[in-house]
Amino acid sequence: MSKRLRNSNSHNYVIYSNMESVTSIIPKFSTIFTPIIFIMKQISLFISIALLFAATFFVLPQQEKSVKKRLTSRPEEDYFITPQIGHLGEGLDLYKQAIQVELKKMKKKRSIGGSWQIEGPLEIGGRINCIAMHPSIANHYLVGCADGGIFKTTDGGLNWTPIFDNAYALSISCIEYEPNNANTIFVGTGDAALGGYSHMGNGIYKSTNGGSTWTQIGLDNVGVINELIIDKNNTQVLYAATSGNVFTSGMNRGLYKSTDGGATWANILYLGANVGVSEVVMHPTNSSILYACGQRRYRSDQQSIITGKEVKIYRSVDAGATWDTLSNGLPFGTQCKVGLAISNTNPNKMYALYIDSVNLDYGGLYKSLDGGNSWNLVNSSSISMGGFGWYFGEIRLDPNNDNTVYVLSVRLYKSTDGGITFSEEYLTHADKHDLKFVNENSNSILLATDGGFYKSLDAGNTWTVFNNLPITQFYEVACSPFDSLSYYGGAQDNGTNSGSVLSGANNWNNWYGADGFRPQFDTIDPNIMYAEWQNGNIVATDNGGAFWNNISQDLLLQSNNRTSWNTPYLLSKYASNTLYAGTYQVYKSVDGPYTNTWTMVSPDLTNGGSNTSFFVITSIDESKLSSNILYAGTSNAKCWHSLNGGVSWVQISAGLANRNISCVSASPNNVNHVFVTQSGYRNNDSLPHIYFSNDKGLNWNSIAGDMPNLAINDVWVLPSHNDSCVVVATDGGVYATSNKGVNWQRVGNNMPLIPVYDLEYNKSTKRLVAGTFARSMQTIAIDSVFPSNPIDPLEPSSISQARKPFQILMYPNPAADLVTFDVGDAQCKRAILFDAFGRRVKSYQFKTNQARLDVSNLARGLYWVSIQTTQGEATKRLVLQ
Repeated sequence: MSKRLRNSNSHNYVIYSNMESVTSIIPKFSTIFTPIIFIMKQISLFISIALLFAATFFVLPQQEKSVKKRLTSRPEEDYFITPQIGHLGEGLDLYKQAIQVELKKMKKKRSIGGSWQIEGPLEIGGRINCIAMHPSIANHYLVGCADGGIFKTTDGGLNWTPIFDNAYALSISCIEYEPNNANTIFVGTGDAALGGYSHMGNGIYKSTNGGSTWTQIGLDNVGVINELIIDKNNTQVLYAATSGNVFTSGMNRGLYKSTDGGATWANILYLGANVGVSEVVMHPTNSSILYACGQRRYRSDQQSIITGKEVKIYRSVDAGATWDTLSNGLPFGTQCKVGLAISNTNPNKMYALYIDSVNLDYGGLYKSLDGGNSWNLVNSSSISMGGFGWYFGEIRLDPNNDNTVYVLSVRLYKSTDGGITFSEEYLTHADKHDLKFVNENSNSILLATDGGFYKSLDAGNTWTVFNNLPITQFYEVACSPFDSLSYYGGAQDNGTNSGSVLSGANNWNNWYGADGFRPQFDTIDPNIMYAEWQNGNIVATDNGGAFWNNISQDLLLQSNNRTSWNTPYLLSKYASNTLYAGTYQVYKSVDGPYTNTWTMVSPDLTNGGSNTSFFVITSIDESKLSSNILYAGTSNAKCWHSLNGGVSWVQISAGLANRNISCVSASPNNVNHVFVTQSGYRNNDSLPHIYFSNDKGLNWNSIAGDMPNLAINDVWVLPSHNDSCVVVATDGGVYATSNKGVNWQRVGNNMPLIPVYDLEYNKSTKRLVAGTFARSMQTIAIDSVFPSNPIDPLEPSSISQARKPFQILMYPNPAADLVTFDVGDAQCKRAILFDAFGRRVKSYQFKTNQARLDVSNLARGLYWVSIQTTQGEATKRLVLQ
């Protein structure tokens, strides 16, 4: 598979850890201001005003001890996401139309293929944005996920069930039960974290039957609902804090109020065309007193505004009719974000947490004892936000003791002296997004993190994780030639992992931490493997993962760290020690896992000049049929090929759209054929851009056909003889064509409308692998998708010559000492034994058509044997007794 980038010209600010702890965290940094384009819509014409400026600031990493994860002190741009949103709004309309059509198709089961199988992981979890508790039944909780919808548990977190899969938007930021009526639940959609891969929502949903069914009740154009609160004295009164559509300037943002249970809404606090409200707090005994926190947020393909003078605390004493701005003792000027909490026992006591505009880090904790009239700084240095405080930066108070303060950050901070001093907890996954007290019990706490759902019964001293949730967000997926029983992938904030249902969906292996991207595998030595973490940091192991060596320092140094968040790299199909990587130039290494030396083999393929750090290479590929042919695509719509192994490059962009190239993939069937997908989410373009060329990219033809208006992130081509069978990963699932794009159909009958970023194929299991960014890794039998086009198992070098089917005989079975394999006319290359849990036990290598395995020293029991031959692979069940 070729290497592609979901979003190419910017980066997310997130600190990452491995699955089980946050003892090795990678700080992220900030570079906010890059060239800016404002497009304003008038009644009869569009006036385009282009303003160019650059104000770049750097935040040096606060490095923590980590042998595996050392981050260079490079600035980090902002990722720009959500393909359906743009400056003028018509892109959103097209996307909505497409989603409605696809929802109807799903309801009628109009798809091809069978059912998707969730391979896992379950125990790793993923980002949870919010938690809601049933007001009267213990252990009944709801969690809202970044992209995976809503899950419900009735046993305290041991088991979970999705209850929101038929909705338009599965990005969830807030869930609220109506007081005194647990059957009525309100949900705010859109991803309030507003990180690099966030998605917009479509307003507020309401259920009147405990979550069995849902109805969209309004605010479908505000993009993100950050928070919902319900007036306990009059449950018909609701308030919604919204960010708006952060990809366009407009009036659909701020604080909204409903007085009829959500049937209608009125904007009661509008702060500006690019300013929303991140949080709203209600006085616990006087519901007419409200506090709201302003947040300036605007993103485009060349700009990210994350700070502003409007970032203040606003107060109303008349239920939102009028507002004043709180200031006495609070920071003034431009800020990034404010977190706010009010005491449950003394409503005049309040805390405000500020995120500064320079470092996007902790700017101080302030306290008021008079309802916000005056404030005092109580702490200015005890907390670290890692340089991306906007990602969380919230505060919670013990409902029974307002001197006990919790701050949500990379870690969870706790103070028992009113914020004067803080302690850190290290027992849960990094990045905290919500904290709730169970029935206002100070000791019983629920916590939402980037690694799932936690519960403490002793006020946070110890924690238990309750995941069993298929919500891991995969950037990329891969298959190992030595491990046919497992699937590999790199996940958001959860590293590089492998596993499958066969080995246990909740028993996956973690290979490397941080954000994980594409794993790569040596084709000869099963001990050699490559992994990658953010910003182009490539690591390699030659001892099966016992030790990893960073091999990309020279690459990053030469490219001045001008790399994408998900830097494309690949291991050559023709030379096991040759690697290619793309920054804004293509680099080559010839020493495999033992090198840190890279040679530049291309000029600047972005033609970006010296002040365009967001112009980067997003996808590279090597022809599957010729070692001389290389392809590269960039974030600024430039596509290139080299026909001489990188000695020279020719631009082949003519005929493509002026859009980010999400994937370039050489055909597995014809040396002249190549595919390109592009995503126009930064340009208000929801059209599905996919192109085909039969002359190495000199001429292109669109094969989008009747694809729905969903951004395309990846393409996979069936290894048959005519390139007619193609599969794509989109923001709304997986689609396939068997007539080269004339008609497209949705793949699978059970995958919700979730983003899928990457596709791979497992030759051994004959299953298509989907790396979803919402519901973990899923697979489907390829024969169910293309039943009349079976995959040709041939090697690329002999693709035009059909081989006879081969059969593998294994005997005796059950066995005691020796097992014999007979592959007929083929030749054995390798046999790998896995135990019943999918763990690799032993590897054998052969060069004969009949091979014997000595299994006398192995424990008795069930094993799986992956047999690799010159004509294909097969997996056999073996019993030792």
